[in-house]
Amino acid sequence: MRKTKLIIWDEAVTMNIYCFEAVDKSLRDILQLGNPNSLNIPFGGKPIVLSENMRLWSQSSSHNEDVVKEFADWLLNVGEEKVNEPNDGEVEIEIPNKLLITYFNDLITTNISST
Repeated sequence: MRKTKLIIWDEAVTMNIYCFEAVDKSLRDILQLGNPNSLNIPFGGKPIVLSENMRLWSQSSSHNEDVVKEFADWLLNVGEEKVNEPNDGEVEIEIPNKLLITYFNDLITTNISST
């Protein structure tokens, strides 16, 4: 977990609040070994993308934003282990540059305003 740079949680809207609390507490506990301040930061400071059902986004023609569909397709391929094949279950996955937010002053504000 300490090497993980981003966590993508699909279908987050269907989760019970206790799931979020358990992941939050676990990440804080795990990450405090490398950074004691992690205990005071939500999810230990790990960036987490909470999404709806990416399968529906991938198949939907009602979304007029091609980038959303492209991200959904890419995310499904990651989840189905179709990226960087073949692999033994542990692989570095590169996020395509066109899916990254690269120009920002305040990352949190930029992420909120880009959704």
